[in-house]
Amino acid sequence: MDTGQRPNESQADWIRRFVRMNLTSLATRRGDLLIIRAGDVSDAMSLYSRMPNICQVLRGKKFQSDANLDLLRQNGPRAGRTAEFVYRRRDFPR
Repeated sequence: MDTGQRPNESQADWIRRFVRMNLTSLATRRGDLLIIRAGDVSDAMSLYSRMPNICQVLRGKKFQSDANLDLLRQNGPRAGRTAEFVYRRRDFPR
C-alpha cells in the first residue's frame, strides 16, 4: 500500500488520495452510510498533529466530489480525533 506523500503533493492532496485509496478499511458501514473517524485517518497515516487539516479535507467539497460521497453530517468536535464524518455514496440507490 502506497501511503507516502508524493513530491510536490500538498498535505491536503495526500490525505484526500490516501482516504480514497483506503476507504473500505477506514470507513464503518451502517446501512447505506459510510462513517470515517478523523483519528483513524490520523493513525493510519501517522499524522498525529494534523487534525485540523484532516478534518478540513474530510469536510471538503473536493474530497466529496473525488470520492463520490455526500457529507450528511459531522459528529463530535470540529477538528479532533473523535470527529466522525457521515457520508452517503452518490451512486447508492435510495
